[in-house]
Amino acid sequence: MDFYFGRPIRWIVALYGDTEIEVEIAGIKSSRYSRPPRFLPQIPIEIRDADSYLNVMRENYIIVDQEERKNEILKQINKIANENSFILDYEDDLLKEVNYLVEYPTALLGEF
Repeated sequence: MDFYFGRPIRWIVALYGDTEIEVEIAGIKSSRYSRPPRFLPQIPIEIRDADSYLNVMRENYIIVDQEERKNEILKQINKIANENSFILDYEDDLLKEVNYLVEYPTALLGEF
């Protein structure tokens, strides 16, 4: 049976505590190493144990938790709106889309 996933799988981190779990999905074998976002040097990031995963990734500019990432987006756009006396108006579908497009949100205000 073929395996389908919406994006290319480049690596898999699989840990239980500090024990590495060996799995293979779509020809990719798991390890304890992840990677930073594309715009940073691609130096492998070692995840020593499952408990440190979220913090290690955050230190490397990836907010894994989708709710934390969404809240960060809202916090940043609200700050920009408040500083500029804007009325913030957005659709939940747009927020959801942006939330899943970014790994480490950074809102900014631009103009033409």
